[in-house]
Amino acid sequence: MEWAKSSKTSMSVLQTNVDKGLRTRLKEVLSTAVAFDALWVCVSETGTMPEYLELDSYIWYGHMRRNKFGGGVGIMMRASMVPDVIYRGDPEEDFEWMIVIHEAQKVFIGSVYYPPQGSSISKRFIDKVQELQSQGFDFIIAGDWNARSETWNDSGSNKHGDHVEMLVELLDVPVLSDGMPTHISKVTKKLDGVLDFGIGSKPFAAMRLDEDYAARLRSDHIPVVFQLECSQGFDGGTPPMSTNDHTVCWNASSFDMAMWMMAVEEKFTPWMQRCSGVYDINVIWKGRRL
Repeated sequence: MEWAKSSKTSMSVLQTNVDKGLRTRLKEVLSTAVAFDALWVCVSETGTMPEYLELDSYIWYGHMRRNKFGGGVGIMMRASMVPDVIYRGDPEEDFEWMIVIHEAQKVFIGSVYYPPQGSSISKRFIDKVQELQSQGFDFIIAGDWNARSETWNDSGSNKHGDHVEMLVELLDVPVLSDGMPTHISKVTKKLDGVLDFGIGSKPFAAMRLDEDYAARLRSDHIPVVFQLECSQGFDGGTPPMSTNDHTVCWNASSFDMAMWMMAVEEKFTPWMQRCSGVYDINVIWKGRRL
């Protein structure tokens, strides 16, 4: 399947789990966002962060963690892209979520964290997604689901995986993942699960970044970059210039497919070669659908 040509506008979304501490990793997260020209950054396990924070060329909207054991979600976006509406989950629920809505562009972005001890996906969250979906919104919901299933190429299975499978069937949407493991075991130091992914409307693409990014963020999760195509574009402003030697700054206000493909080929060819030909540069732009 080739990547579909479209007249829609392409935009990138970065998702990362910062392992209970965004405050001490803000510089690294911003650097990664700049490198991939992300308009939004969905962050899980943020720790104690305020509900609103201005960060150079980005702004932060957060949802406080439930308890001292971690959690917390939030969405970082370009400063020129103030959302029209923000929905946050109930702090007492064990499924953490928030959604930002851009009404003019008919798009919403969701950030979620489903902790290992969580019991179910929030009904209020599902109802809100269905309501917006029925209104014709394009969307992506990304986060650390702690969900395992062969459906998205994870070798294991658990109840969280069952819950996500039921959710995407209910919403009739695809799982956004390239099938590469995103979690690094703190015990074995080896990759052990596809826990970070998205769900959402099509067309889309998903690409897990290199393991080096987890080390830079001092996290046991590897970030994922998504592409979302929407009917209306955003004026995201000029991306901030990077001061980090290992990042690439794309000075464009909209997603450039040609530049993206060149960057993928240059930076990820060794990674793709290690995958024994299963993942090539074209497969990155394919989607998995239940």
